[in-house]
Amino acid sequence: MTSDYDGITHDYTKKRGVVMTEILLSKNAPIQYYNRSRLWNAVEKVEKAKNAQLAREIEVSIPKELKFREGYNLVNEFCNSNFVDKGMIADICFYDKGDGNPHAHIMLTVRPFNEDRSWESKQKKEYILDENGEKIYDKKKRQYKCKSVPTTDWNDRGNVEKWRMSWAECNKYLEKSGHDERIDHRSYERQGLEILPTKHLGTVASQMEKRNIKTDRGEANRHIKMVNKMIRFCNEGILKLKEEAKQLAQSVKNKVIKVARNLEQLRKNLLCIMYSEKDNDKKIEQFRKFVPKDMDVIKRAYDLIRKRERLNEEKRSYETVVNARKEKEKRKEQAGKALREVQMELYQIDRQLRDLPQFYKMYSMYEMEECIENKERYGNVILRLEKMADKIERNQAIAYPEYDIAKDKVEPEDTEKVSEERYKIRSEMNTQARVELTDIYGKEFDAELFDVTMKEMDELLEGKVVARAEKEKIEEDIMNLSNVYVK
Repeated sequence: MTSDYDGITHDYTKKRGVVMTEILLSKNAPIQYYNRSRLWNAVEKVEKAKNAQLAREIEVSIPKELKFREGYNLVNEFCNSNFVDKGMIADICFYDKGDGNPHAHIMLTVRPFNEDRSWESKQKKEYILDENGEKIYDKKKRQYKCKSVPTTDWNDRGNVEKWRMSWAECNKYLEKSGHDERIDHRSYERQGLEILPTKHLGTVASQMEKRNIKTDRGEANRHIKMVNKMIRFCNEGILKLKEEAKQLAQSVKNKVIKVARNLEQLRKNLLCIMYSEKDNDKKIEQFRKFVPKDMDVIKRAYDLIRKRERLNEEKRSYETVVNARKEKEKRKEQAGKALREVQMELYQIDRQLRDLPQFYKMYSMYEMEECIENKERYGNVILRLEKMADKIERNQAIAYPEYDIAKDKVEPEDTEKVSEERYKIRSEMNTQARVELTDIYGKEFDAELFDVTMKEMDELLEGKVVARAEKEKIEEDIMNLSNVYVK
């Protein structure tokens, strides 16, 4: 493919994973645009602005369960119904590197065609009218006021949702081919799933991760995946134990071993939840070290100082003109007026800086820039980790009452036997919790943090028991006092 713009020939014949390419023409498109070089050279030729949008790219992931012909028909139907029928040309490239990720890249034209097969304008000029329907004249610009109106709705942001919904219709292909898998265009949150989405790595970060070079986004994604596994594990465990608790509640007597195992299972589940909470809090603390709390003040101060520096340069240039002997009086007068405006603006900036909390003076301009950069880099990661913390807290709010309910179901005469049996299997359950957490966190599993968590959780559970015992004693004392008063 040779570019008419710079004369460079681009050879894509050796590109890995390309299975097939195809161009779909719209109704009024010239037939010669079946040739890829002619098509995109024509696009570059018609766009005169240096910052003009040449094309729109859409990437779709084809379900790996489908055969190639089925995936081909799916992509073709999707492109025809959403793009080609609307007037766009679709240049499709099918990829399959054998890694379980078949997909297609779709390049779309962004300019419609006229009936005579020539390129149509992207937008048209429309005059702004007053209440009487008359054009409004702009004295400063010496022309009538007008606005640009797009000729199509192709850049409407609402199209993204429509296209995603349309792509979700590939479920009928999955159903037709006898597969149970289905896709959903909605986010996890909209689906009501307690699963956190991972962050898109991008080309650079992906290549670095492939070379075993850790990136911030990669680290965040690995933690999110671990927490998702943790959430699924906890939810499954809670559902399972809820069912077991219902069954045990009916006949807890004479089932000491089963009751003890159930309570230890609940304890193990609480241990895993509490560990995930501590690990998440530790990561939040690590990221927050790079981002000061009052970033709005730092950002405001940084912008004002930068602006002050720029205005001081302007002030010096105006002062040079005013003080120059050979300058004409008219030019000196203009420079003096501009100088007074700059001085007034500098005064306002200094007032705004005085009104800000002075702690920003602890930072140099370089440190302020670094803080702002870190805010942009880690801000979203911290928000995601805080959302994880909320989900973990909700799991805790469910798990602790379940433990209390199961504990209260133990008959008083069986309490001692259940306790003895629990301590027999305690070591086994601790090992299971350690293995499950190691499976979730991998090399990042912190054995020391696990031991601390286990100790704190047992103290907490014992505290609950003591608290209940004290409550019962207080109630008993009140009852005794009531009896004495009655006598």
